[in-house]
Amino acid sequence: MSHGEIQEKAIAEFVKNVTMMEKENVKEFPAGKPFFNGERPGYLDVVAAGSALRWIKVIERATGVKLVDEERTPLVHSWLATFVDLGVTKDTMPEMERIFVKAVEVREKLLASTTN
Repeated sequence: MSHGEIQEKAIAEFVKNVTMMEKENVKEFPAGKPFFNGERPGYLDVVAAGSALRWIKVIERATGVKLVDEERTPLVHSWLATFVDLGVTKDTMPEMERIFVKAVEVREKLLASTTN
């Protein structure tokens, strides 16, 4: 399997999982509330959204593929957008460019090691 095929398969699996999350978890938010706990983010929001958010954006940028979009998964998209807009999130999230540069470096090393 080529690197491109592996990437396509991984993206398809990720999108499938986000879609399942949309259907099974996020729909369980209290009526009209943006987070699992309601109006304010709780532990689950921080762990799930906080740990994944920057990596999702890095992967989207690196691949040019939208993993979480408003059309396919509107609830997950809204949840992540609301989370990232919080003042505390903006103040504490790692810088996107720094993560992206590091991810590209690691990816290049991994690709180089598999072609040798």
